[in-house]
Amino acid sequence: RPLTRAEYEASIRQVFGLNPAQWSGTTLGPDPTSTLRFSNDANCLVVGADTARNLLKTAKQVAEVVTSPAQLSTLLPCASSTPDPACASQFISTFGKRLYRRALTTEEQGELEQYYASVAARSSFPVALKWTLVALLQSPGLLYRSELGDATGKLSQDEIATELSYTYGGVPPSDELLGKAERNELTPDAISTLVNALAATERGHDQFAQCFREWLAYERVLGQARDKVPEFASVGQAM
Repeated sequence: RPLTRAEYEASIRQVFGLNPAQWSGTTLGPDPTSTLRFSNDANCLVVGADTARNLLKTAKQVAEVVTSPAQLSTLLPCASSTPDPACASQFISTFGKRLYRRALTTEEQGELEQYYASVAARSSFPVALKWTLVALLQSPGLLYRSELGDATGKLSQDEIATELSYTYGGVPPSDELLGKAERNELTPDAISTLVNALAATERGHDQFAQCFREWLAYERVLGQARDKVPEFASVGQAM
């Protein structure tokens, strides 16, 4: 299931702690909506040429901000003290896990480390880290929510954590939630408790509001008139 534009942007902001002043947001256009008006229909969220170009543009912009001296020293302390391959590996494993919502496989970690090394050999530590991050930000591991499960179709703990967090918060799972997944703590009872907790947050409220906004399309009332209803404009605003 592809991430929506809002989910993609929220993921980047949460993982790297970027506020609007630091990063203005993705250059992706609005998500296409289904016949039922929902913007998270996987059948509509297709990555075409324009989307791919904007994903690349967004990835470059974010990587530029994240690897700037001030930001990088905060996110990755070893970048100031020991900017070496070990520090780069730490960056890849730490932020790769947060972006992919699961631990990177040995193969994924190795490929990214090799890519970093190939760029570093021709440039510098921050430049190599920047282009490694550009690769991470365009990876299917980030762009798609895995719902494959095991051979029986049962979702993995990481997949459950991702489903919960995006459905009831619009953001990727926190380190705490990923930790619960690693410890196989996402049992049915635990899930029920987490759903209630997530739904009660401000983000949870926003998610429900967005669902009703798309489902009922009630904002259309702002563009309508009722001659027989006095001051309908103010009534429409209230509605």
